[in-house]
Amino acid sequence: MGTTAAQQHTGHRSFADPAPGPGIDTAAVAALADETLDWRFKAVPADAWGSTVRDWLATGPTLDGLGTPLLTLDAAALDHNLHTMAAWCRETGVLLAPHGKTTMAPALWQAQLAAGAHAITLANLPQLRVARAFGVQRLLLANTLLDPAGLAWLAAELDHDPEFAFTSWVDSADSVRQMDAALRAAGA
Repeated sequence: MGTTAAQQHTGHRSFADPAPGPGIDTAAVAALADETLDWRFKAVPADAWGSTVRDWLATGPTLDGLGTPLLTLDAAALDHNLHTMAAWCRETGVLLAPHGKTTMAPALWQAQLAAGAHAITLANLPQLRVARAFGVQRLLLANTLLDPAGLAWLAAELDHDPEFAFTSWVDSADSVRQMDAALRAAGA
């Protein structure tokens, strides 16, 4: 897909344009292994507190030592699903933007993007901020962002990173007018 005159003028990537690489800051995702475990991690047992994720996983913890509720993923099934979906999308010419809002797991987002997902879909401003903290380059908001402060933040993200592409669902022409007014007020 070619770039539009507006993209050439602003230097911004179109949401539909593919970008090189995985579309996420892989170093930021890898740094999660160095996160220190504490009370903020609800399923992790107290005896793991103070350890990094990497160090704790090296002890070989088992599922029966974790709190509930707990979600587990089958690595083989996940890998199969990632590659099956990516192949189907390639064959049918569809751009995939899986629901990152369901997992809020940057490591999974990285795997989805590496397998061929085009973008990550999120539902609200806090989720967008998490994705941007991990350098996700193409985001789809399955919602309408009307918060003026949130739109100002979004405008700054777009200005700061010409590789960042964003699209949002809107539910009415009035929503578009409100978004436009807030973006203009933010200097976008």
